[in-house]
Amino acid sequence: MKIERYIKLSEQKFIPSLELFFRSVYDDKKYPSHGIDHHRRVWNYAREILQTIHQDEINDPQLFIDKLLIACYLHDSGMAVEPGEKHGFESRKVCEVFLSNNNLKNSDYKDVLNAIENHDKKEYQITETDDKLLLILSVADDLDAFGYIGIYRYIEIYLVRGIKAELLAEVIRNNARKRFENFENKFRAFPELVNKHKARFKLIDDFFNKEIYQKNKPDPYSQLHSVYYSIIDRISINLKSEGTIFSFLSNDGNGLNDPLLPEFIENLNRELDFPNV
Repeated sequence: MKIERYIKLSEQKFIPSLELFFRSVYDDKKYPSHGIDHHRRVWNYAREILQTIHQDEINDPQLFIDKLLIACYLHDSGMAVEPGEKHGFESRKVCEVFLSNNNLKNSDYKDVLNAIENHDKKEYQITETDDKLLLILSVADDLDAFGYIGIYRYIEIYLVRGIKAELLAEVIRNNARKRFENFENKFRAFPELVNKHKARFKLIDDFFNKEIYQKNKPDPYSQLHSVYYSIIDRISINLKSEGTIFSFLSNDGNGLNDPLLPEFIENLNRELDFPNV
């Protein structure tokens, strides 16, 4: 059976219940960058990886894909109560509830619970053979940190974590680079996949690198510097008003006097409308 068939069966079996359950435990208005759409995209990236790697590397592919789908849909669910670096532990507890609700034994899904708890520990010391479920979940999550969506997601969650606006660019750029280097290292045998997402990484890397340069050599006429802070201001307001990502996209006039902000919003909207997978 081809991998696409296994994927379809897993999606038919679990997505309706996963989506219903996720919406019951996570309010997209709290931290919009990590709502249901983020989890859908992470599953899309995981699915892309599954369709790319050698299928004979996966034992019992139907069970593995079932588990990976559950992990992708619940890995950040714990952010509903803990937006910080320990959210994986809270997400694990949420997954335990999902398993119980669906008469699935925790003992049969220890690898799922472990992957969810540890997916955001970005030391990148696991190898391809250590834990393939954790590897694919972690990398799929990383891939959603690139592009215009990545710019939005990084700024929002780092603001929530209390990182100052003037420090964001350098912190984000360093984090994104580590994510891409890990992805490139783990999947160098698949250059077409790597090159596709390298372009998305380069977009976010260039955006924040230019802001770092601008901070060091300030130019009062720099439009880029202006749009950077316009995005931060708009996201901050959106968080305080408990708006969704679509509130951020709405043409309400807030910050739209910046000539580059509408362009950023248009590009972000395009990525949301047209998934990368």
